[in-house]
Amino acid sequence: MKDNHLQYIPLIKRKLVIVLSKENPLSKKEKVELKDLLDYPFYTYQKNMTLYRTIKDLFIS
Repeated sequence: MKDNHLQYIPLIKRKLVIVLSKENPLSKKEKVELKDLLDYPFYTYQKNMTLYRTIKDLFIS
């Protein structure tokens, strides 16, 4: 956020997680990248939440 009149101070930091069944091929990987998730459906936050837009933007880029 760039604005001379505002200051951005994060209150909390959270890691994003995925939940998979043991049968899912991604569950065997030590590290899952965003590109690995492209072929799978996923559930996320409500569309009116900032984190939803952030996740959506990550997949678009």
